[in-house]
Amino acid sequence: MKKKILAIAIIAAMSVTALASCGGSDTSSNSSTSSNTSTSSQTNTAVDTAADEGISDETFSKLQDVYAQLVDVHTTIADASNSGAITLSGEAIDAMNQATELIDQLGEISQDDFESEDEALDVIDAILSIYDVLEAVVDSAE
Repeated sequence: MKKKILAIAIIAAMSVTALASCGGSDTSSNSSTSSNTSTSSQTNTAVDTAADEGISDETFSKLQDVYAQLVDVHTTIADASNSGAITLSGEAIDAMNQATELIDQLGEISQDDFESEDEALDVIDAILSIYDVLEAVVDSAE
């Protein structure tokens, strides 16, 4: 299960990155991505020393936080789409599908599911990549 979660997370991150690079330039989205990237870089630096010792409480807490943010934005978009308030484009549909897969996979995740900090940080980065695309959908609908 651990490898499946990591594989889905990496595929999702790569897909979102590829889709995002195909779109037009959006400076607000880029600044959001930059802040998330620097946050994840700080997290990487802070926990590099524990990479072979499993996942730290701090990293698991961060994982839970970004997962909760992903679930919230996913729910917001799904509700708006189902009510007809917004219409999703191809990129948004892809991101929603990736978020759904990730939410299904991580639904019952525990700290013991990760063998290393790097594995958990890869999942966090994948969640943040999907979140950025979905947040842009919410921002454009407002």
